[in-house]
Amino acid sequence: MPMRSILALGAVLCLCACGSADDKSGADEGDSPAAEKAASPEQPGKATHYLPDYAPLYPGAKVTSGVGGDVAEGPGGVVTFETSDSPTAVVRFYKAAAEKAGLKSRVEMHMNDVQIYGAEDESGHRSLQVQAKSSESGKTSASIVAARK
Repeated sequence: MPMRSILALGAVLCLCACGSADDKSGADEGDSPAAEKAASPEQPGKATHYLPDYAPLYPGAKVTSGVGGDVAEGPGGVVTFETSDSPTAVVRFYKAAAEKAGLKSRVEMHMNDVQIYGAEDESGHRSLQVQAKSSESGKTSASIVAARK
């Protein structure tokens, strides 16, 4: 899958995670056989269970939101978290994890206080996207999107 598709998917999933707990406009969780295996925005910590092994939760991170689930190809999810470490340290951590797992860097951008990193394996079956940004509170807010396709 091209990196543009991965970035678009990540943006859509992040927007989905921003919905209100009162918003019932979508399907009920019970409408899908996979619903029992999915983490909802109301259970952000559960989403970390769906992160593939090549995308572990950042050490000491405080999860602020997340969604995830299992598909035939394996687990995947979007997790947003805060840390007192810098955006550079967060991206460096995930870049090392991706390289260790055999993923190749595809995108690396630095814009003001935002850093973006993306990687996938040669077959395009495993992908990782990380976005880290300094916040006004002095902490780093980051999101990771990881999936097997």
